[in-house]
Amino acid sequence: MRGASYTKARPKPFLWFGAFLSLAVLAYCLFLNPRFSQMGTWLYGARSDNLLALALASSQGAQFAPLSQEQIPNRPVLLFPQALLLRPLASVVGPVLAFNLLSLVSFLLSGTAVYVLLRLLSLEPPVAIVCGLAYMVLPIHAELAQYHLSLSQVEVLPLFLCGLVLFLRRPTGPAVSLILVAQAAAFLVDAHYGLFCFGLLVVFLLTRILMHVATRQGFRTVVRDTLTGLVLVSLAGVCGLPRLLTLNATGAEVSLGKPSSQLVEYSARPWDYILPPAQNPLLGRFSSGFIQSHLHNSFLHEQTLYVGWVMLVLAIWGFLKLRRAEDQERRFLGFFLPLAGSAAFLFSLPPIVDLAGVRVPMPSSLLGWFFPMFRVYARLGVVVGLLVIILGGFGLSGLLARSRKRTFLALGVGALVLLECWTMPQSIDLSRPPSVYAWIRQDAEVGAIAEYPLCFPPQKIGDHLNLWDLYERMFWQTVHGKAFFGGTPTQATALAMQVQLADPSNPGTPVRLRWLGVTHLVCHRGQVGTDTLEALLQHPNLSTVYSDDTAIVFRITGNSIYLPPVSFRWFAAAASPEASSNLGSCIPKGEELLIYGPYIAIPSGTYNVRFDVTFASQRSPNVHILVTADSGRTTLAEGELSGSAGDKRDLVFSVPDTASLEFRVYGMTGAVEFGGVVLSNIGKP
Repeated sequence: MRGASYTKARPKPFLWFGAFLSLAVLAYCLFLNPRFSQMGTWLYGARSDNLLALALASSQGAQFAPLSQEQIPNRPVLLFPQALLLRPLASVVGPVLAFNLLSLVSFLLSGTAVYVLLRLLSLEPPVAIVCGLAYMVLPIHAELAQYHLSLSQVEVLPLFLCGLVLFLRRPTGPAVSLILVAQAAAFLVDAHYGLFCFGLLVVFLLTRILMHVATRQGFRTVVRDTLTGLVLVSLAGVCGLPRLLTLNATGAEVSLGKPSSQLVEYSARPWDYILPPAQNPLLGRFSSGFIQSHLHNSFLHEQTLYVGWVMLVLAIWGFLKLRRAEDQERRFLGFFLPLAGSAAFLFSLPPIVDLAGVRVPMPSSLLGWFFPMFRVYARLGVVVGLLVIILGGFGLSGLLARSRKRTFLALGVGALVLLECWTMPQSIDLSRPPSVYAWIRQDAEVGAIAEYPLCFPPQKIGDHLNLWDLYERMFWQTVHGKAFFGGTPTQATALAMQVQLADPSNPGTPVRLRWLGVTHLVCHRGQVGTDTLEALLQHPNLSTVYSDDTAIVFRITGNSIYLPPVSFRWFAAAASPEASSNLGSCIPKGEELLIYGPYIAIPSGTYNVRFDVTFASQRSPNVHILVTADSGRTTLAEGELSGSAGDKRDLVFSVPDTASLEFRVYGMTGAVEFGGVVLSNIGKP
């Protein structure tokens, strides 16, 4: 009988888990991705970093061969486990379906991790189902997943808590291993999540020590716990060290040079946690106006931190229930969960908070000083939401204990949570490429294109980042197959070049693009100003070859540009023989240095430059002309002009790599009039 009874009882946990997975898939289809039936053509999410992940998964790397000194922007989008799975899966089922499948799996894993955590905490299956669904559709989770594939992997946080629970029960090797594995996975998925797990570990260990002190466990126990905690914290820190070093060296947060202001912009406000999301189709109309007017230069998806009033009320009840519990583990959770949630809430706030006219520093000010690469502390809303859901699970358990119709009550609570946390998802139709890219693919004359407006330097426009436009272009490049200009330069001179080429209507821009190997210029209607578009249509070096409602394509002609003069008196110290000994071999003392500027950055090649120099008379003293690079440290070409020799002189020079040039004229004041230069590319170096 015992064997028969055991056999009948054993499948029950699997039936509950099967019920959870079925409801999770249903919730995904109804609330998270209504276009689930078109997952092969519609990309889940907004125009965002997800397009870069899709572009990289779609290509084999050949299309992204650098044009001049450019490369794909270095942004941490494809990381564990996406880097291991996305491209191989895309080669089998296609990039869009592969991305959507990974997104679906990330949602299911997040809910499953919470389900397992609550079952580990001995809560009933209906409670675990409701809380798993609540975490899966948590507004900040749903919103971040639409913009960052890596940030959708929030399952690492409850997995980390599972390790802490096992360690609390018995600090053995398997429990420590799970903690460290989850810590390493969190850092690999996203450095913010790694930092959040590390903070949870610190709060957990401190709570454990304080509980032992409060219950008078003895001096040896406290010392042992302290030493164990120090070892565990050190090992967890080592897990994140490689990622921290990478961020410090190449992170966009540091290279943009705005970590301090972003600590304010990308931090939470108290109302973010209690106001229904602006994207909620039922409740959003009541809060949308206030939220949109209080975004403080942040993004809407970063500030969608709503935890839900239903779950918040249940969490308060759960907290009171845990505080009165006789079980030692639950009493510990009654201290740890509210303490960790409060800490996460405080750290998510701006560095300085104004309370009744008093400026009060918040913990993020200190943490931001030590770790400037972390700039979006509003993402702690994931941690706050998770801890509220766990506390809410204990509250729901108490509620169900007082009801005879437990399953129906759990379903009702779950439905309310889904409805109030529902954020209307976005999606992108990638079934057909824009007509302009189809034309570019078919036209054999198109060698490489430059698309305007440029998406560099990175700039936020409203709730949109211009880099997202670049990522979309990178995806469509896998369709038209032509190299394109626009990305992040790898060198300072290449950076100068791209900044100088930001205005396509500038008289010299099209020809300079042609020197880079660009044959056609693509102008996206609605993204460039009307004046710029009109100037392009009248530009002498551009001819229109394609036009539709969304874009115009110009063919670039010509090979020379005129650079007007800009001159000023050089500092005496810079004109000394010691300072200018490498500027030429025939510069007499006493001549003034007139410097042509600002610098002009040019790609590698062979060039001809014609100096327009007009002499006051045929008897005017000779002048000396030079082409220099590297702020005058290198002379590329030099010559001498006299009044009897004519007004113009050509110099030919070569540069093996991208260089910034100056065109210098030395002479006596009043002897000549400098009219600028005409620069032409005449071939490869």
